[in-house]
Amino acid sequence: MLYALSLTVSLSISQTSEAQCCLPDNTSLKQFLDNKELRTAHVGVYVYDDSAKKVIADYQSNKYFVPASNTKLFSLYAGMKYLGDSLTGLRYMGNDTSIFAFSTGDPTLLHPDFLSQPVINFLKSKKKIVLIPWGWQETALGVGWAWDDYNDDYSVERSPFPVYGNFIRWNEEKSAFRSNASFEETPNVSSSPEISWPVRFSTDTLPKTFLVKRLMDSNVFTIRLGNEMKASQDVPFITGDLHTIARLLEDTLGNKVEVFHSEDRFTIFPSRSSFTKIYSRPTDSIFIPMMHRSDNFFAEQTLL
Repeated sequence: MLYALSLTVSLSISQTSEAQCCLPDNTSLKQFLDNKELRTAHVGVYVYDDSAKKVIADYQSNKYFVPASNTKLFSLYAGMKYLGDSLTGLRYMGNDTSIFAFSTGDPTLLHPDFLSQPVINFLKSKKKIVLIPWGWQETALGVGWAWDDYNDDYSVERSPFPVYGNFIRWNEEKSAFRSNASFEETPNVSSSPEISWPVRFSTDTLPKTFLVKRLMDSNVFTIRLGNEMKASQDVPFITGDLHTIARLLEDTLGNKVEVFHSEDRFTIFPSRSSFTKIYSRPTDSIFIPMMHRSDNFFAEQTLL
């Protein structure tokens, strides 16, 4: 995950002036590059007409730039090539009373963007669920991630079994009531998913805006109430091992959820071909928001 300003330049080419409109010595291109917002920026332009096999515009294309979110183009290509037309939401083995659930990295499980939850509907029918982190070899944070972005919604952790998008949506809503001939406001703070982790209220007085801040190394949240009548903030939580996920799933499903501890899982479950698959949704349902809003979480989980 790379953080930098990524500028996309769209150069229109008409049918009648294809050869002239976007050449490097074109006045409009020079004006664009001389824009005051770009004078101190690192800018490169390279436009190639694949049909005509010629370069239309070339300005500093030989220089290196931080790729930032346009690397998602490659993530999109990889996902389209290898994931098929539907996401595997779960692989499982088991019987009528309990199942062994194998992680697939599907980012849509209980994600607030998706109302339909086929995997959850299936799991609700089981009395006992055992989670298995099959083949997970990654870390929650990637190489090069900015450490102080941990509280921001674009920097949620990677995990083998994501739930709720790996973030908590905090909501503040105030209601006014009459007391002693004057109006007072009572704040109500809620979270989705509902959590039992430590929550503190800040005594900060300025600025009067709603803010939730998590401790960097633990799931302890401090809330500062704001003047807004209604406010919301998404804050990543520490996914840790599967015990955190099991805890959240158990509360949501109302079923017993455990974590498989044996180191000999490859002997007990030797072949993935024997797993039953449950598909969660069409694959492009995550590709579209991934590209439209440059969603880091969907991009990371697509590659995983």
